[in-house]
Amino acid sequence: MRYRGVLPIAVAMGIWSSWGLFVRWLALPPWVVSFYVGLVSCACSALLWVAGGGAVGRLWPRADHGRLLALGLLFAANNVLFLSAYERTTVANAVLTHYTAPLFVAVLAPITLGEALMRRTPLALLLAGLGTGLLLPGLDLSGRHLEGLLMGTGSGLAYAGLVLLARHLSPRLPGSLLLFWQNGMTVLLLAPWAVRLGVPAGGRTWLALLVLGTVHATVAGLLYLSGIRSVKAQAAAVLGYLEPLGAVALAALFLGESPGPLGLVGGALILLGGGLVALEPRETAVRA
Repeated sequence: MRYRGVLPIAVAMGIWSSWGLFVRWLALPPWVVSFYVGLVSCACSALLWVAGGGAVGRLWPRADHGRLLALGLLFAANNVLFLSAYERTTVANAVLTHYTAPLFVAVLAPITLGEALMRRTPLALLLAGLGTGLLLPGLDLSGRHLEGLLMGTGSGLAYAGLVLLARHLSPRLPGSLLLFWQNGMTVLLLAPWAVRLGVPAGGRTWLALLVLGTVHATVAGLLYLSGIRSVKAQAAAVLGYLEPLGAVALAALFLGESPGPLGLVGGALILLGGGLVALEPRETAVRA
């Protein structure tokens, strides 16, 4: 594994971990936030593509049309299912089931990408998964949470597919093109709900949406796609656990939501799991 890919992914996860702060401050439905953020990122991606010398008509390359369509659908499915899980069950249920994604990636990467199984991946997954469980309250199986649990798991599967396909496409396609397709599909699918709820009002609201669209969706997205070119998909998935860790840390810092002693232990386990895959020598990988 090439270590230079770890830093861009870690920075991207750090940026994405502040999503919760913005969503809490905006007090808008998640559908609306996702729609307008995707719209801004689509525009930024198209501008970056053109600025890099790409023709507008070549945003739809025939050779990879099917794969890019699948990438966009997986990205949209991840967003829609994850947001739906938030609406139907607890935050803990949604987050914990969504982060089944690294398990799916660890199983599917050797099959779909021909990646050698990293020796430390199983232990890293165990540590990071346990750490996430300690960061958040346990699963709530009472009441009518089953639908939300299934949607959260579905979002994890879609996210795993997204990681695998992005790992396949990123070495030969520009990040701006991949982002355009990801966000464009989300915008198309969420448009009916966003239009029905109306256009957000207020200059500060639009400023926040612009920041999310440019920094979180575009800059962080490009960093992630840049990093995933140099690391195995299974390592990128484990490093994804840095996002909930950062979210809890920011909530403690800015919202006064302390994770408690067990949360601190959980954070240490996530960092340990991430460190295991980030520092694993390439020669220790084995064939599945």
